[in-house]
Amino acid sequence: MLPYLELKKDNEQEEEKTEEVEVPEIRGLNLQEAKKKLKETDLEITVNREIGEEEKEEDIIIKEQIPKPRHQSK
Repeated sequence: MLPYLELKKDNEQEEEKTEEVEVPEIRGLNLQEAKKKLKETDLEITVNREIGEEEKEEDIIIKEQIPKPRHQSK
């Protein structure tokens, strides 16, 4: 390792730090409720569509989520 350059030798691999987090069910919630629920578990939401200027977070309902919650409701 070359600490002064913060470089590693070719045979040294950087360890990936992973943490298992249970993803809550947010489908069926409005955007405001979903943000609040995800914030409780230090997760964030990304909306994959444009939100109009006149739309309110309370009017936008979550229809799909990725990743899916661990325990899907039927």
